[in-house]
Amino acid sequence: MPIYLDHHKVPQMTPQQTQQVVADIKAGKVTNGIKPLNGFIGANDAWCLIEAPNPQSVHDLHKAAYGLDLGRGDVVEVSKLV
Repeated sequence: MPIYLDHHKVPQMTPQQTQQVVADIKAGKVTNGIKPLNGFIGANDAWCLIEAPNPQSVHDLHKAAYGLDLGRGDVVEVSKLV
């Protein structure tokens, strides 16, 4: 399954939502063929590492979960080096 890295502004999330994202990553939870692998947060930006069938599913996930519309260049397929 392809792996994607996406970039977006940090969404407004409650502490409970943040805890759920962390729990889903740790559990390896797969929803609709999408598996979150890791997340990274900066001062104003976030990056998500996601295993998904295609880029559109990454866009759809962010729209449904956070109301975010990712731009065309915000989702890229990546490969592991190690």
